[in-house]
Order: sequence, then structure tokens, then C-alpha cells
Amino acid sequence: MPKVDWRTVRDITNSLFEAKWPDFKCKPISKDRRGRCNPVVVWNFIAQLVREALERGVEDVESTLESLLDEVDPELSRGENYTKLSTALAALGKEKKPISEAEADYVAYIDMEITQIEEALESEEYNLTPEERKKLEEELERLKEERERLLGKAKKKAREEIPKKVEEKREEKPERAEEFKERLEKKVEALPEIPLEEVRHRIWSYIKTRVPRAYRADWRDLRARISYHREAEADLMRVVGELGGVVVSVVEARPPLKVMDVDFSRARVPEVPLTPEVEKALLWTEFSAILSIAGLKPEEYREVFEHIYSRLTAEKLPFDEKKKRIEDEARFIAGPHLAPPPPPPPPPAIPKEVLDKLESLERAVRELREAAAWRPKSSEELRMVIEATVLTEPRVMLRVDENGHPYIGPDEKSMTVIRAYLDRYAVKYFELCPVCRYTLPGGALGPRDFVEHLITKEAAVPPFLQDWLRRLAALIEEASRAPGV
Repeated sequence: MPKVDWRTVRDITNSLFEAKWPDFKCKPISKDRRGRCNPVVVWNFIAQLVREALERGVEDVESTLESLLDEVDPELSRGENYTKLSTALAALGKEKKPISEAEADYVAYIDMEITQIEEALESEEYNLTPEERKKLEEELERLKEERERLLGKAKKKAREEIPKKVEEKREEKPERAEEFKERLEKKVEALPEIPLEEVRHRIWSYIKTRVPRAYRADWRDLRARISYHREAEADLMRVVGELGGVVVSVVEARPPLKVMDVDFSRARVPEVPLTPEVEKALLWTEFSAILSIAGLKPEEYREVFEHIYSRLTAEKLPFDEKKKRIEDEARFIAGPHLAPPPPPPPPPAIPKEVLDKLESLERAVRELREAAAWRPKSSEELRMVIEATVLTEPRVMLRVDENGHPYIGPDEKSMTVIRAYLDRYAVKYFELCPVCRYTLPGGALGPRDFVEHLITKEAAVPPFLQDWLRRLAALIEEASRAPGV
């Protein structure tokens, strides 16, 4: 059976599609699941027939399918038409192998993955956590089931059609697996110093050119979730193995899509081939840039570049080597014209007025920082801060109590401080006249004695407030003894 190349399938399908689409357009055979007239449905239908014809070894596939497609009834479903055409292709074609080359490579790749996972589980060098060990065991079980499924399918077909091929496949499989493993290990290299986006682009371009039905890749660092058609799974597995990627899991999505989670952290980065035109344009850009910096006209040296490029192309050197040699030649040509860079200009002189202003600003900022960083270090300093921010200088005034009796007492600011720090009975003492105070506890005491009682006996006055309250009491008594009061 000849190996099916996706480019051949694409070209033949495009040719047949252009010829047959006008006949199938908006007929039942071209309707998708939502009843819409969809050309992609017809293209996939023809592509499936082309692939099967190539796998069966049908001679002159395009002409054969062109005559067979003439027998298609557009009013029937694709399934009914495909059954009829597939039967005709089976009669025209040769016997299909029980297992394709892609599936054989996939089996070899699975054998290699099983060996690596078993070694990781048995070795103590990896220091696997329980969660990682569980995931590896689940992946190992999945790979073994997939391997048995593929080999079981091959054995069943071989027993029915060609029994001898089963034994040959069993004998060749270990050698094929070892050969595939050695070939894969040679290709797996450490990732070079390439930007992450460039690595992703190269890997995805390599996959896309070999697996057309790999539709999308969602990246997280160097781990990709690839959405693909389920019929392309074997081809995708093979290409991932060629790159050295590790398949972490395969998840069923909305049919016919599947999602493959692949780790490319240890994969090789494929080279991006350059066309001769692009390569020559890039090298000319490097060559002319060096000459332009030296003040030369690159077009005057076009013949020199053409001669160098022709010689290097004849030697079949890689692109990096060509680039290095052409840059060396350009520097050799531009050498006498390259002047040393001029020294940097001296910094401009700063006027003395500006320097004095900066110095005063620095001094002011330094003083502000020192003031902001100051903290009280003793009870005396703490009292001073509280008095400066909370307390006011004690003052007295003529007040009238709630009963309408005039008396000498603290002013409003002093009363605000008293109400903030003393209990309600002490506050009441300062809000009543001397006669009305007799109804309160300690009301018979004079202002000084009452304050001393609060400080020494009741311990009801904060330390920072004691001196202030004593001065207030002294002022009240002095004002009360004044003539005319």
C-alpha cells in the first residue's frame, strides 16, 4: 500500500471539488447538521474517498473518482453515497494492510512512552509526589489499553486474511520500536536560546504542514492543547513523537473533534526553511546595513554582494554561516570608512543660583524628615505632646448652671477637655454652682481639694491631665475670691 501524502490528498480533492461542487450545491448531500448548504461538508466527503482510494492502491485516483462521483445521487445522504462508492473502491483497489505505517509508528511510540513511564515510576531520582505518581500510573494504563487496541485490531484482520503476517509483525515490532526510539532520541535536543513565541511558531508550523486536520493549538509556556479531527490522531501522534513531545492526555471533545495535551518542554525546535529569495533578501539587508552605517552607498557594492552570495550558495553552506561571512566581508569593505564615535559632550554648567536653591531644598527636606521621624522617649515628652495637641491653656469664665445660678467655672474649651477625660460625676461638679454641688459626692470640697481627691484617692485623672487640672482648680478658686464675685 503506498504511503498517503496529505498534499496529494489535498490537490486531488481540490480538483474534484471544483468540478463537482456545482452539481452538489444546496442538495441534501451538501447539508450539514444544521441544514445549511456547507461546501466544507462536500470537500471532506471527497477527501475521505481520495484517502481511501490511495490507501487501497487504486490506479489513476483522480480519473477513477471523477467517474465514480458522476454516479453520486445528490438527493441522497452522504452516508448512503459513501457506502456505494466505498464498495466500488474496494473492488477496484488492492488489499488493505491490517495496520498502516502511521499506526505502526504510533505503536512504536507508545512502546517508548510505556518504557519511559515505567522507568520513572521505578526510579527514585525523580522524587515524584503522590499526585504525579497517580497521573503517571493513569497515563501508563491508558497507553497500554491503546497499544492493545491497535495490535488487537491488526491481529484480528490478519487472522481473517493473511495469518502469516501476524507472526512477522510480532517479530519485527521490538526491532521497529527500538529503531524508532533511537531515531527519536537523536532528534530530541535541548531547546536553543530562541524566544518563546518563535519556538511555538516553529513547532506549530511543523505540525500543521504534516497534519492538516490539526486545527488549533492553545499554549501555556511550552505545553499545548491541540484540537484536531479524530481521524488524524495517529498522524498527530507520529509528528509529536518526531519532535520529541510528550503526550500528557487525550480528551474527547465535541465530535468529530478531540483535544491532545502535549508537553514540548524537551522537544527539538524544527528549523524554518527559507526560500532562496527570502534568504538572499535577508543577507542583502545585513550587508547594506553595515555599509550604510559607514556612510557608503550599498548599491555601488551590489556586484560584490552577488559574487559573494553565489560563491557561498555553491558551497551549500547553512544560512547562519552565510550570514557570518557576508557580515565579515561588509565590515572589511566598510573598515576604512568607519570613524570612531565622537566623545559625549560635557555636561552643561549649572548656575550658582540653581545650586543654592537645590541646597536649601535639600536642607528643608532633611529637617522635615528629622521632624517627622521624632518620637517621644519619656513620659515628660509624651505629656508635652498630648498637651500641645489635645489640651488648651486652662481658663475660667462666668457660667450659669442648669438651675440658673451664676458661678465661676471653666470656659468652653476647658470643659471640652474635662468631658473627654473625667467621669460624669466629676464633670457635673464643674457644671454646677457651689450651692448645687452639695448634692453630689464630694461636692462640699473646694475645687483644689476636689481635684486632689480625684487624683490621689480616686485615681480618676490621667497623669498627663493632673497638672493641667490642678492649675484649672487654682484659677477657679482665685477668681471666686476676687472682689465683687
